[in-house]
Amino acid sequence: MRRWALALLLLTMGCGSSGETVGDLPKTEATADLQADACAGAKVLRFAQNAALADAYSTLELQVQYLAGDCPVADATLACKVEGQGGAVDHASVTTQADGTAKLVASWSRCGKGAFSVECCDPADHAVACAKTEVPVQCEADSVLSVLVKAYTGGHPKVDKAEVRLVRLAGGEVGCADLDPAKLPTATISSTIALPGTATFSDLPNLYGDKEQKWRALVLGSMGGGPSLALGCADFTVHCCKETVVEVTLDRDIKAAGRKDWQVTMTVDMATGIPDGLKSAVKDLGAFIADPARGVLAMSCMAQGDQGLFEICVESFKDISHPWTSDLAPIGSDLLPAIQKRVSALLKTACPSGWGQCGAAWWFADDLTNALLAMRPVASWRFDKLGVEGVEGP
Repeated sequence: MRRWALALLLLTMGCGSSGETVGDLPKTEATADLQADACAGAKVLRFAQNAALADAYSTLELQVQYLAGDCPVADATLACKVEGQGGAVDHASVTTQADGTAKLVASWSRCGKGAFSVECCDPADHAVACAKTEVPVQCEADSVLSVLVKAYTGGHPKVDKAEVRLVRLAGGEVGCADLDPAKLPTATISSTIALPGTATFSDLPNLYGDKEQKWRALVLGSMGGGPSLALGCADFTVHCCKETVVEVTLDRDIKAAGRKDWQVTMTVDMATGIPDGLKSAVKDLGAFIADPARGVLAMSCMAQGDQGLFEICVESFKDISHPWTSDLAPIGSDLLPAIQKRVSALLKTACPSGWGQCGAAWWFADDLTNALLAMRPVASWRFDKLGVEGVEGP
């Protein structure tokens, strides 16, 4: 009995040792079919995890995985790119390993809070959807600098706007108290705000590489963005990925420029300030005198109660709401020369004492109308000081 059991065991071991294996199992047609079925699924690209950068100077390892069904796709070259300013990866392309994975290192090169995305695709198989992941950056604040400008309380009646100018300090500059408002340095970056208000800067030039920088905020207050009336100044240090808050007070009034002569030319439309009915009459009179034939044709647009006349208007002008300035339609272009000829004849017939006197009266009316519509007095004015609503002077 023992000899039969030993013979059976030897026979079993002999059968198991022959042939190849798949994993820990003998390779048979059944296991081969199972493996083929496992790899027959659709190809999928995906990132293994979602994570964030702890700060502006940290890095993050990303792992992208390529599968065909449940089987890894090895030796595939993937093209990877970054979307969003400030983000980067260490390689533009990676090759998958035996387990179907490839690794990238993501980094950030700005000082404010933000995010970027990384996308990897298989350029050899466009039917496979690209893998994409979002990488947030966990800085302490959205911006690196906020300049708070308080309401103006100085000697000028009204200061409601401020220009915040940032100047990079290199060392050796005069202090804020010794600044000459007429010789302020050129700003590196600036922002205009209403008062009271805050100017916010999400990043500053080269701050990422320097990690910290020294700056000066020059704040110029004005009335509605006009000449500068007040000055505020503050020096401070800014750190990458941390917010610095600076308060500035407009504590220095700026004196207006000294006495100056001005040559002033004014154009005054006398029809602007008169009642609407008279204004329209003055302007229509001017247009009629300038071009009487067109004036006659334009009158058809005023006869909306007369269908025949109004049809002439509709057919003559491309814009019947503004017949004095509208382009002529084809029928209007044909009618205008005939009307011009007729109007000229009527004007001469209506002058019993000759066209010379009537013409003089006609052109006098033209000159009078133009005088009403545009007067151009020329004067020399002297302005002594800057007033509340602008410039004052005799």
